[in-house]
Amino acid sequence: MRIHFTGVAGAGMSAVALMMREAGHQVSGSDEDVFPPMSTYVEGLGFPFHRRFDGANLPGGLDLLVLGASAKLGGEANPEVVEARRRGVRITTFPELVGQATDARANTVVAGSFGKSTCTALMAHVLREAGHDAGWMVGAISPSLPDTGHWGTAPQVILEGDEYIVGPADRRSKFLLYHPRDVLLTSLVHDHVNVFPAFADYEAPFRDLLRLLPADGLLVARESPAIRKIAGDAACRVVWYDTQPCDGWWAQDVAYGDVTAFNLVRPDGGRVALTTTLLGAHNIENIVGVGAYLLERGLVGEAALAAGVASFAGIRRRLDRLTTRSAVPVIEGFGSSYEKARSAIEALLLHYPH
Repeated sequence: MRIHFTGVAGAGMSAVALMMREAGHQVSGSDEDVFPPMSTYVEGLGFPFHRRFDGANLPGGLDLLVLGASAKLGGEANPEVVEARRRGVRITTFPELVGQATDARANTVVAGSFGKSTCTALMAHVLREAGHDAGWMVGAISPSLPDTGHWGTAPQVILEGDEYIVGPADRRSKFLLYHPRDVLLTSLVHDHVNVFPAFADYEAPFRDLLRLLPADGLLVARESPAIRKIAGDAACRVVWYDTQPCDGWWAQDVAYGDVTAFNLVRPDGGRVALTTTLLGAHNIENIVGVGAYLLERGLVGEAALAAGVASFAGIRRRLDRLTTRSAVPVIEGFGSSYEKARSAIEALLLHYPH
């Protein structure tokens, strides 16, 4: 198929464009008012990329237009949408396309209020380093992965699952379209109050996601009262994890530093020694969740997990170390919600108390 992505500089959109290109489709895209790192990243992907919206951007023989949900794209008034309608070209969204394209794969959805991008990228990196050619879709840039999206030849696909709605005309949460076999659930804290005014509204799509899991699926969930409350909606096996002793996987003897070391404690009491250059307690939590999932599923061994975690360089602009030899470290980060900002600040205070 020939597929054009309107709003391709969105993190999810560009990842899906790459997946579709690797799956054998011809792709192109356009966007406006975009900035680094995504603008420069998309410019280097090697498919036609237009820096303004115009009906003339649509290639001949176009089969499908994928429209991003950002308000700045203009929706039905976008000239590319107008031209696609005139030609009779089918229009869809990237969550719908992902769900349709991966319907026959063994999909792992990484969901939660925070930690999704890091956990998805870390899982993809560990699998890749272990020689496992899983597919992935990550909504952020990681220096440890060649691209944000990969089709892969193995049955597994690791998908960052966003709870935000597909778009104004489709109020379903994006992750509900991804046909999950397994879910890694990192957190459940009220977010996106513009579309989920009350916590019960926010919680509802997560309940729906867990109800999609098959009986032979797996839910690996962060120990918390909010997640305990909804875990019963899953008809599959549930495995718990935490940074404290719990009924599942947890972190022991954490020694923070430029290289942080700790033991990943298994439910049977066994221990896996891990090291990481990522900053903050929240990243130890992310590593424990990913390690628990990969080892429970038997996708990698303990040595491969340790090697992958040690070599993982994190996510751009998420406490991203910009210097390696300067006397004063320069670290770039941002928090797009209260919890993310709090975790970033606490991480810096933890590692740089003086």
